[in-house]
Amino acid sequence: DLEDFTLSRNGTPISLETATLMGSGSNYVLGNLSSLTNSEGNYVLTLRAEESGIESELGSKLKADVLEDWLFSSTTLVTTGSGRNRTLAITDTSQPGPSNTNDHIELRMDLDNPGNLLVTYEGRTVSTSANGLSSIVVNTGTGDDTLVLDLENGPLPFLITFNGGTGGNDTLQIKNFDDASDGFTAYTVNYANPTDGNVQFRSGQIVTNTLIFTGLDPLTIDGTPTDIIFNLPSKADTDV
Repeated sequence: DLEDFTLSRNGTPISLETATLMGSGSNYVLGNLSSLTNSEGNYVLTLRAEESGIESELGSKLKADVLEDWLFSSTTLVTTGSGRNRTLAITDTSQPGPSNTNDHIELRMDLDNPGNLLVTYEGRTVSTSANGLSSIVVNTGTGDDTLVLDLENGPLPFLITFNGGTGGNDTLQIKNFDDASDGFTAYTVNYANPTDGNVQFRSGQIVTNTLIFTGLDPLTIDGTPTDIIFNLPSKADTDV
């Protein structure tokens, strides 16, 4: 019966009260899930073994939980190029989900697999090879999108571009800037306008990495740099 099933999205339980269970013998269909699984995320459907009473015709009981998991996401990861000029594009394609979903994407190096990059999106983390990777482009849609660059596991030695898209309140967060392994001591933020520009990470006066951004509202960088430079647009404005 329905009590033998549990459903979760990104680790959060979802009630199955409105679901239906039809069938007989060894064949059943769990239906009416469209309203429960119409949001992007990582879903896990579990059929429990303990206390389910499920057994074969010979009396052999179900010994372990049965899990079915799937990712519902309009975000794609595509790598192009060859050699040392490979580009990873992380894109909200608006298919199969709506284009105004609030994407949360996080990038950090993979300590367990040296030379790999960890990409977290829609509640799922994947490890992808960074061999020959020279640039990363993140294109999000019209929602309130967030890109997090976590430097805790070391620097992200790529040219990174974050296109926040139109509409929404898009956020760029740079975490663990002052970790000893990242090699950065300062940064410069160059603004073309209030929402577009770039961040240059520096070791002293030497630029080691550059991050380009468009269509952002807030930009947050945590840490204790020794020097920060803001180059503002050449127009009349008020800056706080």
